[in-house]
Amino acid sequence: MLKLSLITASIALSTSLLSGCNDSTAPAEVTAAQVPVTTTIIAASAESAKPVTLFDEWIMPNGLPSPIGVKPFIQLIDIDKAELNEFLLVGYSGCNSFRGPALHQGQSLSVSNIKLNKTVCDSSRMQDQEASLIKHLNSTQSYVINGQQLTLLNKNKEALITLTAK
Repeated sequence: MLKLSLITASIALSTSLLSGCNDSTAPAEVTAAQVPVTTTIIAASAESAKPVTLFDEWIMPNGLPSPIGVKPFIQLIDIDKAELNEFLLVGYSGCNSFRGPALHQGQSLSVSNIKLNKTVCDSSRMQDQEASLIKHLNSTQSYVINGQQLTLLNKNKEALITLTAK
């Protein structure tokens, strides 16, 4: 009986505290019909709250991965903070790593003189993927970021390739 009284008193005190902590009102009467209040807290992860930028690492979602499982990717790196528009584009084709100078201002992006290392690709499909990626990068004049996707555009604003944020 004492145990039941303590539980009832504890519930009444909790109900009083949840109802605004107003000392001038009597505690609410506890009945069997009352349903406990439940709260679900959904916290957004820091990763999902972070907006993507051109400077993120971008992967080819349908690209052939290398024999070690690395998907082809590109990333723009600011190499000289004094030159606000000059950057270095680095990446991996699935076969060779590459790099080349890039100019970026607003939504414009142009890449030129991409240099590949000299690894021979294992398959003709891998060679074709590499040639296509380099051709698209060299034809890039602007870009659009939509959600987690980066689309590189040619001078006519036609999509060349779409990459996904890593």
